[in-house]
Amino acid sequence: MKLSEFEFAAQQYWLRKLLEVLYMRRSTMFRFIVESARILILGNGGGVAITFGMLNYLDLVGVYHWVCVFMLLTFVLGTLFSTITLFMVTATTIKEAHSAEVAMHEFIHDRLERDEVLFYYDDTTRRLAYYSTCMGIVSVVMLILGALQGMALVSIYL
Repeated sequence: MKLSEFEFAAQQYWLRKLLEVLYMRRSTMFRFIVESARILILGNGGGVAITFGMLNYLDLVGVYHWVCVFMLLTFVLGTLFSTITLFMVTATTIKEAHSAEVAMHEFIHDRLERDEVLFYYDDTTRRLAYYSTCMGIVSVVMLILGALQGMALVSIYL
């Protein structure tokens, strides 16, 4: 149903409810994704710190030294990608909030129906979400690879 098909009290009610649902959905999504990205940053940053500790205190020679250097590089790249993920998630959330405002504007002017307002996205939001997901996946892969390299180094060296 379009907004003009409702009575005035029902119009006010639906506008208020749609705004509440949109706000709750966007804020919950942003909070969960930002916390996940922070965990990735802390995990990869902790890997960098552990690797520096290994480089300083272990007497690494030959292959062990290069495994440790590759582990450091893996964690540094993971930290970089998780930081980029955090920035891209913020940009996605800002763009999604703008899309929600456009959808509400279209609903008020009877160009969208009530059900279409909740699922209104434009191509830029989808692209940003896709890129931030890809960056997050790369960061997770770097974290896993760095941890596996660290476990291999510790199990072989010690």
